[in-house]
Order: sequence, then C-alpha cells, then structure tokens
Amino acid sequence: MYEFKGRHYLASLYDVKDIKNIEKLRSVFETALRESGATVLGKTEHLFSDGGFTCVWLLAESHCSIHTYVDQKNIFVDFFTCGSSSSTKKFNDYILCNLELNRSQSRRIFRN
Repeated sequence: MYEFKGRHYLASLYDVKDIKNIEKLRSVFETALRESGATVLGKTEHLFSDGGFTCVWLLAESHCSIHTYVDQKNIFVDFFTCGSSSSTKKFNDYILCNLELNRSQSRRIFRN
C-alpha cells in the first residue's frame, strides 16, 4: 500500500540533441523510470506532424509525461510518484547522463 505522500519532479530540458529521435527518447525515459524504481503499467503517445512527441506513462506509483518542442529543441518532463519507493534523483541522473543537452532546470516538490 502506498503512503499518502509523494515526490513530484518537474524539469525543462533545453537544446536537446536528437530531439526528433523518438526511439532514443522513448528508450532513455523508460530506462530512467526503471532505474528510479517505478513500475510502468502502460503508456500512450502521440507524434505530431512537425516531429513533436508527447508520451504519458501510467505508473503503479502515479505517472510520468514528456512533451517535446522540436522547433526550440526543448522538453518538458513531469514525474510524480506516490510513496517513497521511487527515486526522482535516479530518474534525473539517468536522463542527464543519457541525453545530450545544453542545460536543464528542475525542481522536486515533496507532497504529504
């Protein structure tokens, strides 16, 4: 049973190289979720005509979503987990080690 508390990770990733490489983005984020300890139950995604990509993963712990802005080479990330079994730090570290980007800005909100 999950505790009524959680961690919310919000990030902006700027000037992401290979932002139109959907297979790579999908792989990096799914591996980051596994590295964090999250349990993926399913996902839905959409590829826009300009190459933009949106994906939402349904997690046993809650959810994760990404949305790319290909014209600016930026990505918004939203990762929320209930309880304390998943690590937003491990998620963040994996993304930053496996995506080439110019800079990132993130924050973690602890909810209870």
